[in-house]
Amino acid sequence: MGFFCCSKGASIDFVNGLLGEYDGVAICEFPDNKAAVACSMSATASGGFSRFETTTLLTAQEAEAAMKQANQTKTGYKPPNA
Repeated sequence: MGFFCCSKGASIDFVNGLLGEYDGVAICEFPDNKAAVACSMSATASGGFSRFETTTLLTAQEAEAAMKQANQTKTGYKPPNA
């Protein structure tokens, strides 16, 4: 895991093995989302993982900005049977 993250300019903050649905978890910091996606694609393409997921964490400020933007975004979409 470390090779994939570090080769994309990331720092690894936490790695641990688990029992259950996931065998392990790593928390890494990437310089940007493009580097995170590149790491995910490289790891998946290696064939060394049966499942590989990436979740972006937001700061409180980023989450607040996203909520404000979502509130200001108006779409004409109406779900069926609404």
